[in-house]
Amino acid sequence: TSAQQGSGVVAEAGTQITVTAPPGTGMVPVTVSGPGGTSGTGVNFTYVGPSITTVSPLFGPVGGGTPVTLTGSSFNGTSRVLFGSQPAQSFTVDPNGQKITAVSPPFFGVQEFDIVVTTPVGTSNPAPNDQQFDYGPGITNNDSSGLNPATGPAGTWNGGNTVIISGINFGTSASVTFGNSPAAVQSTSNTQIVVTVPPRTGSMAGTQSVPVVVNTAGGHSDGGPSYTYPAPPAPTVSGLSPASGPVTGTTTVIITGTNFIPTSGSQVTVNFGTNAVVCQVLSPAATSLSCLAPKGVAPGTVDVQVTALGGQSAVSAGDKYTYTP
Repeated sequence: TSAQQGSGVVAEAGTQITVTAPPGTGMVPVTVSGPGGTSGTGVNFTYVGPSITTVSPLFGPVGGGTPVTLTGSSFNGTSRVLFGSQPAQSFTVDPNGQKITAVSPPFFGVQEFDIVVTTPVGTSNPAPNDQQFDYGPGITNNDSSGLNPATGPAGTWNGGNTVIISGINFGTSASVTFGNSPAAVQSTSNTQIVVTVPPRTGSMAGTQSVPVVVNTAGGHSDGGPSYTYPAPPAPTVSGLSPASGPVTGTTTVIITGTNFIPTSGSQVTVNFGTNAVVCQVLSPAATSLSCLAPKGVAPGTVDVQVTALGGQSAVSAGDKYTYTP
């Protein structure tokens, strides 16, 4: 190929030249010609191609027409913007070459794809961090801000509460999963789904975060959004009946309180002072226990503390048990 000559050549004091680079690609040698001849080829100039940093939004309707903003660099002279294999319906480039607004084409059979930009220097790589444009269902911002609430309120450690999911392309027959568990859909529109959170699976202790995915005939949403189940509440002890018994133990004691939720089965651990015993949960609401008081260390009063799924109960006025001689 023939060499390209720069324009706007301005020489300064015989030691510096300011020149506007001609179109080109890759790395090229730079030479200077004058009355005394041509310089050597030891100096190179590299043309930097277009680079996409961000894509927003990442979702659009199947009919196309979504203005998508690309930020990056070296967009000057852009000749083509491709959504997958399809050209943008139109695009504009900011004069500074750092932003393009491109209008998405209609759905062409592929749900999710990269956007690339072509200039005289070359074609960009896809945007980083999996910033692909998607015609399938999408949860707002592809993160947990599209869930309301994104963390369950107190007492909903095992689901059962309502969550509103906002986004796009949900259609009218979407399904939703929390982790691997299907949620009951209360209502749905193209931009909003109302669901009942399913019971959690796996560990029942502590908080638990699971991905939320919307599934439709057109595909599924990305796995960025997550919902957090709150931790099970700690047990509380409000009363004992009877509240005293011989130091030799063997007294049957009914403990009342809240959140006596077993980690498994129907039993929890109860400490009478430093002595532990396994007790039976009596009520489905986990508000009462039946215990056989263990032998006491010595006559006197001890705190009775219950250890259940939500941890150990705090010391309270209602948990005092007195061992008698």
